[in-house]
Amino acid sequence: MPERRIRSTLPLCLCLLAIVLACCPDGALAARSRALRQSPAPQEEQPPALTAQSFAAHMTLDGPKGSLLVLPLSDKVYSRLQRKDFMDLCVFDASGTPAPFTLREQAPALKEKTLAYGDIRFVSWRPGPQKTDKPLRQTDVEVGSDGSIRIHTGNGRAPEAGSGPEALLLDLQAIQGLGEHPPRNLDGIYTRENLRAVSLEIVPREGASFASHISLQSSEDLTNWRNMGSPLLVARMTQGDTRIERLNIPLPTRPQRFLLLQISGDELPVASFTAHLRYSSEQPPPERESLVSGVLSPDKKTVLYDCGGHFPTRSASFVLPHAEIMDATLHSADSIDGPWRGAGRSTLYRMEKDGAVLESPPLSVSPGQGRSRYWKLVAAGDVPFAFAPDMRLHFTPHELVFLARGEGPWTLAFGRRHGVSVSAFSPEHMGGGQPARIVREPDKPVLPPPLPVVEATPVEEKGLEQWMLWLALGGAVLFLSGIALYLLRSMNKNRTGQDL
Repeated sequence: MPERRIRSTLPLCLCLLAIVLACCPDGALAARSRALRQSPAPQEEQPPALTAQSFAAHMTLDGPKGSLLVLPLSDKVYSRLQRKDFMDLCVFDASGTPAPFTLREQAPALKEKTLAYGDIRFVSWRPGPQKTDKPLRQTDVEVGSDGSIRIHTGNGRAPEAGSGPEALLLDLQAIQGLGEHPPRNLDGIYTRENLRAVSLEIVPREGASFASHISLQSSEDLTNWRNMGSPLLVARMTQGDTRIERLNIPLPTRPQRFLLLQISGDELPVASFTAHLRYSSEQPPPERESLVSGVLSPDKKTVLYDCGGHFPTRSASFVLPHAEIMDATLHSADSIDGPWRGAGRSTLYRMEKDGAVLESPPLSVSPGQGRSRYWKLVAAGDVPFAFAPDMRLHFTPHELVFLARGEGPWTLAFGRRHGVSVSAFSPEHMGGGQPARIVREPDKPVLPPPLPVVEATPVEEKGLEQWMLWLALGGAVLFLSGIALYLLRSMNKNRTGQDL
C-alpha cells in the first residue's frame, strides 16, 4: 500500500514542481530564451537611401563652382556623428546628387626642432620709494658696451639680504639674435620663417618650493614699457605624492630686448633662465576645443560625460571653478553600459593667487580611445568631488575636401547609423583647395537623454508580482518537503512492521 501511494504521489509532486519553476522569473526567462533560440535569425538591417534627409543635421556651404572646397570640421559636426570612423556624412549639390568628397587628417609638422639657450643675463631689482607703483618708468639701468647691465644707485637700491627681489630684469638680446640669425645647416629647419614659438623656462634653485605671482612688462629702451598678457602663477611644490610645477613663461616670437618680471607672494628662487625656440618645417594644424558638461553621481565619486557624438580627441582637461586638488582616473566607452576602458590617471588641481590661476595640464589619450562618445571621471581615493567639473576636449579637426560639381549651394549632411562608402578621391593631385563658405549653420542639436545615475550601493527593486512568485515558490518548496517527509515516515513505519 505505501509503495502504491508513492508511485501515485511522485508524478503529482514532479508536475507541481515543474509548474512552479515555469511561473518563477528564472523559468520565465528560460522559456523566453528557448523561444528566441527557436525563432529564425533576424535579417540584417538595410541602409537607407543616400539622401540628405537620411541624416540628422545639415549645413549649407557655398564656393566657386567646379573647384575643390575645403572645410575644417567643427565641434557642431563631431557632436552629431554616430560612427567612430566619422563616415556618417555626405555632400549633396542643389539637386540632391552626392558630390565626391574625402576626409583629410591635418597631420602635425613632419620636422620639428627645439633650440635651448641658457645664457640669459638678469639682475635683481627693488625700486625706490618714489617708484613703487611704476618701477622703471625712467632709465635707471645702464647697459654697458659689453652688454652688461648695471643699476644706478640713485632711484634704485639693491635688494635687502634675505628679503628676496621684488622684480627681475632680463636681457633678451641673445634671443633676438637667434631669432633673426638662426644657426645654419641644421636640417634646414632653423630659419626665421620657421620659428613657431618662444618660451622662457625658470630654473629654480635645487630643492626650492614656491608659488609666486608674476606680471610681465617689456621694453626696447628701458623707458617705454608695456604690459604682456595676464599675470601668471609659477610654482614648484609637492602635495603628498603630487608634484605641481609650472615654470614656463610664453613669449612672442619677436620679443623686445628687456623683460621685467614683477614678483609678489613667495620669493622666486631663480638660479638661471633657459630660452626655448621651437622651429617646425610646417605650420602646426590648429587645435580646437569642445566643452562637455558632466553629471555627478549620488555618492559624488563619479562624473559621467556624454559628448553627443565622436570626436578625434587628443587630450582632455577639466575645468575646476574653484581651488581644488585630487587624484582621479579617466575611463571611456562607446556605450553608456560599457565596457569601460581606462584612459589614464591624473591629479586635477586649480590654484589661485592674486587673480592668477594655475591649472593641471591636459591628460593625453590614445587615438582609439579618443573617439569614444562616453567618458567617466572617477575619484581615485575616498574624497568625493565637491562639484562636477566640465570636460574640455582638445582635438585637431579633419578637413572635408569635396568637388563642387553640379549647382550650388551644397549641403553637408551628417549624423546617421550607417556609413557612406566613398570612391578613391585624392585632392592632392587636383591642386590646392579653396575655403568653403558656410551659408547656414546646422540646427541646434536635440539634447541627448539624461545620463543614468548609478547609486553607490544599488538595490534591485522587486515588483509586487515578482514578490508573489517568490512566495509561491517558497510555499511550494515547503509543501513538497512536507510530502517527502510524510512518505519517508510511511516507508520507515512499513519496514518496522515487516521486521516485526
